[in-house]
Amino acid sequence: MKSFSLPAMVVILVAASPLLSMADGQPPAPGAMRAQHEEIMQDLTRYAAQGAPTAAAARNVLELMTPHLKREEELVFPLLALLPDISEGRFSGDMTSAIAAADRLRAERDALFDEHAEIQAAVGELILAGQDTSEQGIVDLAGRIAAHAMSEIEIVEPA
Repeated sequence: MKSFSLPAMVVILVAASPLLSMADGQPPAPGAMRAQHEEIMQDLTRYAAQGAPTAAAARNVLELMTPHLKREEELVFPLLALLPDISEGRFSGDMTSAIAAADRLRAERDALFDEHAEIQAAVGELILAGQDTSEQGIVDLAGRIAAHAMSEIEIVEPA
């Protein structure tokens, strides 16, 4: 029997779970993105709790990312969840709430981008701390966070 790592199981379960849909009256969040957020936060939490010299830098990134990811999930995910229906030409009365959501996102977009800049700066410090202490795992995690943030800046939030 093939075994899966905990992060892989989180990705599989979150991406496949129908229980995420419409529980709070909103469309289901993109499962893969939610799973990425959860995996990043789990890894950051683990590194932040360690007594390693990089823990303070990991805590700084964690403190910046926690409220930011919550805002993204509130502002961006509901709109992204509508894209499959919209791309297929399926529209419903439920989608009128998307206008208000898009307006809220537009109003808060600059703040989200400012948060991304703060997070990227903190991630840069995390990379330096990891390199200074030869902690390749933390350097790899920081690289994943940086790549994730760039995909959000370039693709997700503009969509």
